[in-house]
Amino acid sequence: MTALASGTASSTSSTTSTPVRVVARRRLRRKSSSSDDSDAGVARQLLRESRQAASWATKTGATGPTAYSKTALHIRRRRLLTWDELAPWQQEAHASYSTCFYSWTYLHNESVNILSHAFGTVACVGLAVTLWLDTWPWTLPSLQTRDVMPNSGNSTADKLAATAYMLGVIVCFSLSALFHTLMCHSADCAARGMAMDITGVLVLMAGAVVPLIHFGLACEHAYVRQAFYVATAVLGTLAAATTWEEGPGPCTSSGPVASATDKGLYRMLIYPIRSMLHWASVQGPANGHRRAALFLGFVTISCAGPLVWMRQADPADWAARIDLWPGVIGTLLCNAVGFVAYTTHFPERRWPRRFDLVGASHQLMHLAVLAAAVTHIGGVNRALAFRRGEGAVCRNGWAS
Repeated sequence: MTALASGTASSTSSTTSTPVRVVARRRLRRKSSSSDDSDAGVARQLLRESRQAASWATKTGATGPTAYSKTALHIRRRRLLTWDELAPWQQEAHASYSTCFYSWTYLHNESVNILSHAFGTVACVGLAVTLWLDTWPWTLPSLQTRDVMPNSGNSTADKLAATAYMLGVIVCFSLSALFHTLMCHSADCAARGMAMDITGVLVLMAGAVVPLIHFGLACEHAYVRQAFYVATAVLGTLAAATTWEEGPGPCTSSGPVASATDKGLYRMLIYPIRSMLHWASVQGPANGHRRAALFLGFVTISCAGPLVWMRQADPADWAARIDLWPGVIGTLLCNAVGFVAYTTHFPERRWPRRFDLVGASHQLMHLAVLAAAVTHIGGVNRALAFRRGEGAVCRNGWAS
């Protein structure tokens, strides 16, 4: 947006308070007649203008607010003002919701992040529907084991366990796509979106644990499964609460102005948990290591716990026959690839500016997470097929 010296922002406005989206469009930009565009040159220019303004005020004898306004007008006649130099009431919103969602129609540096998880969301919704309709792709022979009885269906508990994971994927991917769509809206929206994104990851992790507990520990006593469910719910809730700042506000450009509904929900749902966490000394910048320990505990107990228990479960061959391991191992490998790309910033760290639009490390991480979800769903499908066959009855006498 460009404007004349009336006080509106120029096209070179600085929007450091919000993330900047790189758009794959060539735009003509007016080059400045001055070649000295360095920080030192800008500082010298502002110093000259302030001296000119002071000299003008001295010559005219203007004082007080009138002198300030006339001095500002005197300066504005000479050049355009940047966005940061405008008065707060003249600073318009960075973007609207419609503008953010319109970005889905053209290529930019967030397109892969948005569309990959939007596609995953729609696909998982369809898979969840077909699961309860007992139709494709859950009946494909190539995805079933030799123990399948085609005429016998899965129990409601089996379907609920599989649906729990797909709901976790839907929540995680939809919040991720929403965050990457609206992150350029405003600083408040970006901060809240980041908290929602991390919360979605935790929901996905909790959802991935449900099939492991239900199918992998199907022949264990019910209290074992219940203990893992409770531990997953408690640790996941505590970890999610650490990602939310007190008094979250809606996505606005003028600051965190929490609505009455936001405040009410915060007091009922988040504030009690955060108060307990503050009492336990895990809040604040100085306690980052304790929050990391909380996340590690959630992963260890909720994810690794059922796998370790499944290895020594009764009967001894249950873990091999349930056929969960290919899906689990494939999921871990895909997530490991995404983690390495995310932490090393490869390949843009090795070849800067070549992967601004497509192929950046964060985009590779998104694709790896999508592949991990597909792999884990394949493992759940094998477990469902096994439960339709001989896996419907446990040999040790426990009720499955």
